[in-house]
Amino acid sequence: MEQNCLNDGENLRDSIPPHHQALFDSLARESDDHTMVMPFEMWREVFLNDADLELARSSYAQLSPEPYQPWLDKLDLKQFYSLPIPKSYLYFTEDNVLPQGDWGWHPRMSRRLGLFRFVQMVR
Repeated sequence: MEQNCLNDGENLRDSIPPHHQALFDSLARESDDHTMVMPFEMWREVFLNDADLELARSSYAQLSPEPYQPWLDKLDLKQFYSLPIPKSYLYFTEDNVLPQGDWGWHPRMSRRLGLFRFVQMVR
């Protein structure tokens, strides 16, 4: 599974493209309790695009609203980045969540790991 490699002091919201930031901000603002559930179209086409429609619908029906505050909290990652642990980064070339380009996972996120192993996964 891919990991979003945030820099120390960043939050998760800042690491996603501006159009997703605006969508998630709007969903949280419009809810009664500052939570969000992504629209079915986004779930289907971005996160579950290789599943049939029945599986997409049944899995979407099981989603629950997600608190938005953790997306906004700035993280203290100084200790994490100081750990002398091995790091690997799996890069799925057909992943649509953040496709290749300015907001893609690699190399934008993977270069933050320092020395890491790059494993390209192709279907």
